[in-house]
Amino acid sequence: QQASEVSFAEYAAKGDNLVEMAITIGTTTALIVDLCTMAQREEADFLRVLHSLAIFRLIRATKVSFLQPLYNIVLSAARSTPDVLNLVVFMFTMMVVFSIFGRSIFLESLDNPRANFSSFASSFTTLFQVMTG
Repeated sequence: QQASEVSFAEYAAKGDNLVEMAITIGTTTALIVDLCTMAQREEADFLRVLHSLAIFRLIRATKVSFLQPLYNIVLSAARSTPDVLNLVVFMFTMMVVFSIFGRSIFLESLDNPRANFSSFASSFTTLFQVMTG
């Protein structure tokens, strides 16, 4: 006798169920491996990644009706990620260009050791400080 109302094929046909199943398998695997290697305590990086998959359960829980506005905000943030990444790449490129210009113009003329253009790293840090205020 089967405990579910639908077959596995019908369950797997829905994409949300596959995501939930992958999250459950990942977090369960992390717990099992963590229990098996408890004596060694040399936790691998992939276990931390598998443990972090549990946050996706919270995101899926926001589909409940009273949390729908929160789900819409999370969905909007996820959809805007490519545009934000384009802006980050553009700003990084502009900072590199202005760091090079700053090095050629202000190479040793600034006295402050924390904000000068003596090296590429310090010029990049100086520009970041100027950009963020």
